Amino acid sequence: RTINLWQGHAVEEMLTHLLSSPAAVRPLPTSYFVAVLSALCSFNVPKEVPLTLASAFVDRVDCGESIATPEQWVRILHSIRALDDPPWWDRVTPRILQNLVPHVRNLSPHNLALLLQTYASKPQHSKPGQRAESGDAILDHLPAVVTGAVNQAVRAGGWNIEQVVHNLDQLGRLDWYSDTTAAAMVAQCTQTPLLEPHAPLLVPLSRACAALRIHHAPLLNKMVLWYCWSCTYLRPNPLPQPQVDELLEFAGHLLDLSFHSLELQGVLSEQLLNPNASARQKLALLAAMARFAHFPVEFKEACAKVCAESHSSDLAALTSADLVNAFNIHLCAVFDGPAALKHWLTEDEAMKTFFQVHTSQQWYHKQDQERTTFLQSHAYLTLKQAIEDEGLDLRPSDPGDVYHIEFVSKDAKERLGAMPADPPIALVCIKSKEQLRWYIPITADVGLDAEALAVQNRCHQFRYMFRGSVQKTRHLQAMGYRTAAIWLSEWTALETAEQRQAYLRTALGTPGRQNATFSPNAAEEEENIAEPCQHCCHQCQGEVAFEEGTTNSFFTCVHISSLA
Repeated sequence: RTINLWQGHAVEEMLTHLLSSPAAVRPLPTSYFVAVLSALCSFNVPKEVPLTLASAFVDRVDCGESIATPEQWVRILHSIRALDDPPWWDRVTPRILQNLVPHVRNLSPHNLALLLQTYASKPQHSKPGQRAESGDAILDHLPAVVTGAVNQAVRAGGWNIEQVVHNLDQLGRLDWYSDTTAAAMVAQCTQTPLLEPHAPLLVPLSRACAALRIHHAPLLNKMVLWYCWSCTYLRPNPLPQPQVDELLEFAGHLLDLSFHSLELQGVLSEQLLNPNASARQKLALLAAMARFAHFPVEFKEACAKVCAESHSSDLAALTSADLVNAFNIHLCAVFDGPAALKHWLTEDEAMKTFFQVHTSQQWYHKQDQERTTFLQSHAYLTLKQAIEDEGLDLRPSDPGDVYHIEFVSKDAKERLGAMPADPPIALVCIKSKEQLRWYIPITADVGLDAEALAVQNRCHQFRYMFRGSVQKTRHLQAMGYRTAAIWLSEWTALETAEQRQAYLRTALGTPGRQNATFSPNAAEEEENIAEPCQHCCHQCQGEVAFEEGTTNSFFTCVHISSLA
């Protein structure tokens, strides 16, 4: 077939007839059928042919006319998964999974990895109600079954470090998480020494941690130190463009996880002088450094040079996400940067023009989109009702604000200008995707086994935000707001109006715990909140505090969190 030996020949017509007819392949043993199906899917044939054969085979299995082993079901799924789109979805994939799911725990590590890779390559996202209607409710059980089998395979030593990282990355793409599975996989990654062949693993490992919301500080620190060492001794100097992109992706995942490292900030600073880096890459480097609150001497010069090239084709091709990220240069410098840099960015005509023309529009468009989405959500309706029942003077923030705030005091802008003793309230909703599932501080013992690690996961006792909500909360506090957090993972679980009112009262009435950038929820931390802290400039309330005259003064109270 590959060399078209039979093109236009009677043999081709006969094969086409045979392979297009489910009845014609019925005499094939299952192993032969699986081989034929795999071959068909690899050739440029109409997708209806292999999908029809697969559907007919499942029919024969349901009727007891054929039988397949779990490994053969995995191969069938792997063959047709790339082709299986509606309306074929209901007829093939869920029915294959119905036969496969009861036997997932008995799959070999190789076939389990193949199943995970196959499903992660094209995950099916649908709501539970839709699944029940379409007959694929088996998908509701699939995450728990697969993560349990993965946990079993890792603890049995069925995968080496490369396979563990690859499969953790697949779990991240699917957002399938369990504490025991995460503990087993993180323990193996932490205890395995990083060597030169492991260099390609750092980006997928950091990507998996961010996707699964795992902040394991000893592992992240180990990855950062090894990466910085490899930049000094193993990688070419200066870095070529593909490796600069890899550095930016690696740093982006660490920023999402709120993991700050002076060593990594130094590597980012060095790349500002890299002659191989494009204008787009240097803009992304500046944005990453600004989000790290790291403003070295090279920052201003590099920023001016990039903005001078604003008409280059490289910058003209920036995506909306790139432009939103680039606005962080201006935003974070204004809130977190030294006074001289702040003055230059806000007063220099070239800088103002660049950020107004190229980046601010996309940033504010994103904030308005978030506002519109929130106003159409069920969380908005229930929050609004609870606020009215409590008689609170709160309303949604106005369009065009630098940050979308779910609810603020009605006279917030007037009070911010007057700097009153009682600051206005900013009620911030923390989405589930912005709340960590796993947090272990840098001081944890790296030699702990999986069981001990699972016990030390502080997310069982406290709540920690990450991703953009950290920067948003920090900047709102810098603006003068008294922030209060509504954790949507908890809010949506509340069933009655009385429960929601009580939750809202607690959120607004406990500024110490609720206002922390990484907010613990245990009353046992209350006694530490009002004590002076050597890492803060004022009474410790779990907030991020800054010292005057430093270029990267980013501290978080260690009484509550050692994330910084």
